[in-house]
Amino acid sequence: MPGLVSRLCKSTKIGKIASQLHIQSILSPTDPEGGKSNASPKALTTSKRKLEELSSAQEGTSSVSIWHAQHDEHSRPDVGDDNSPGRLTPATSDEKAGRRGSRIKQPIRSSIACLRCRRSKIKCDNDGGNSPCDTCVKGGHQCQYPEAVPLPPKRNDSPTAGKPEKEPQQEKKRTRKADDTSKWGSKRSAVYAAEVLAYPFLTTELWDQLLNIYKLHYATELPFIHLPSLKEKISSGSGQGKEDSSELNLVLLGILMLTARFHPDLVRYVTHLPNQHGANNRSSASKTKPGPLYASDFFATALTTALGPLRTVMDTLTVERIQSFLMLGLFEWSQENDSSAWMYLGIAIRMAKLRRLEQDDRRMAILENQGPDTKRFGQKSPEIAIIRETRRRTMHSCFILDRLMSCGGERPLSIAVESMLIQLPCSETAFDLSLQVCTGLLQPHEGSSQQKINDDSTLSRFVKLVEIWGEISKYSSMGGRSQEAHPPWDTKSTFYKLREKIIAFDRDLPDTFTLSRQNYYRHDNHQATNTYVSLHMLASVCHIVLNREYLPFLPLRCPRPQGPPIVNQTILNFAPDRF
Repeated sequence: MPGLVSRLCKSTKIGKIASQLHIQSILSPTDPEGGKSNASPKALTTSKRKLEELSSAQEGTSSVSIWHAQHDEHSRPDVGDDNSPGRLTPATSDEKAGRRGSRIKQPIRSSIACLRCRRSKIKCDNDGGNSPCDTCVKGGHQCQYPEAVPLPPKRNDSPTAGKPEKEPQQEKKRTRKADDTSKWGSKRSAVYAAEVLAYPFLTTELWDQLLNIYKLHYATELPFIHLPSLKEKISSGSGQGKEDSSELNLVLLGILMLTARFHPDLVRYVTHLPNQHGANNRSSASKTKPGPLYASDFFATALTTALGPLRTVMDTLTVERIQSFLMLGLFEWSQENDSSAWMYLGIAIRMAKLRRLEQDDRRMAILENQGPDTKRFGQKSPEIAIIRETRRRTMHSCFILDRLMSCGGERPLSIAVESMLIQLPCSETAFDLSLQVCTGLLQPHEGSSQQKINDDSTLSRFVKLVEIWGEISKYSSMGGRSQEAHPPWDTKSTFYKLREKIIAFDRDLPDTFTLSRQNYYRHDNHQATNTYVSLHMLASVCHIVLNREYLPFLPLRCPRPQGPPIVNQTILNFAPDRF
């Protein structure tokens, strides 16, 4: 047999086989099972290769070369049955056909999925268009489809070609989110405040205790809370679900912020709460060791969160928000955060000025004199009296804290006395019983109505004393006697004028307001010791700070007054005995 092949090769020109198979595969022994041509017709059909995939054979291929290919197709396992040289075996063709068939049999993904299925990341079975999908139909939900957006570029596209298409989409999404941030943030803040106030330990009994603590410690600087009305709203829950409930929640959070440190049970409740609400506490001491300050700081963080985004805070002007900022200012001042307290107070004062609270009596008088409103005010006189007095006390609270926190040139006064065109706060009895009384103005001016004053209180006296303290504090912080050009007993000196004011204030106090043990117990019987004690403490501070200017720091070998203002012996001879 080899001889016959060699003779045929010598007599006939042998051509090249147009195949990419190696010579080892051609000369390999025949597989006994591989020669069986039991491949299916489908496999034979799919195993045919395209004509352009074959390498171009040389021209002049003889019949002997064809005979070689036909002779070896049964002995080579990688030759097909369709008489074409260099073909794949049926088994290999079946594998490729199976993979191609599996790709074809995969389910086609829906081009449009509804919003609910997208959020749930589940398959959306729909008929296309705007018809509801099966999931929404079974669940009884509204089926909504997203707006059509252009398809992203393919992977094989260059990065430069894909950027112009992606950037407009991202910019559009960012713009849409920025427009809805303020509205979404305010709603979320209101919900957050309601969640904090819904804690089960905030019972009606606990609220009564907290309000008593508030009256004891803060009723002088923040006298705008009408306790009977607030207790009624807390016990009945009448504010829930109403539009003003979110604003009332701010005041309630402010009360919790100020009073939590004085209530041991509330401190224990707050320290055992999950850290989801109190994660952003600002006090470093409260983080290391939970305690009373931790509880107050927890509600302070809750109040600042409930106020909402900065833009919402500046656009929403309500009396409750003014009160909330006043509470925050007083709380930060007690925490020795002077800068934060000054900023919060400034926001509250400017909000009050925009609401024109310092001219509220004049505006309300115009409304009462109008025809349609006169009947309305007459029908709701108790409620209107509470609202008007609450607005007055809110403005007076701004005035009190402005005088207490201001200090010289660094923190100048923000409210002028001449702008306070509202009457002084009434007594607690008149406020609780919604009585309409006349208390007079802080500084009477020309053109003001000369109504007879029929009500007096320690709070109205405290407001007058705060004005004197503001002048003394400014005088002392700006240099005191170093700025004087006259001796202290001269009527032209600032010291003499301020001293006469504080002496006149003490002299004009009624007998029931003077400092004595008997008067203290009288006010304690009516739970009004806070304002009474604060009144006389501030009066003592006024005397100390004012006279401190002319007291030597170390009175050693001081036979005569020293330091500014410089006066000669002739002027000293005319000095009063007490100087």
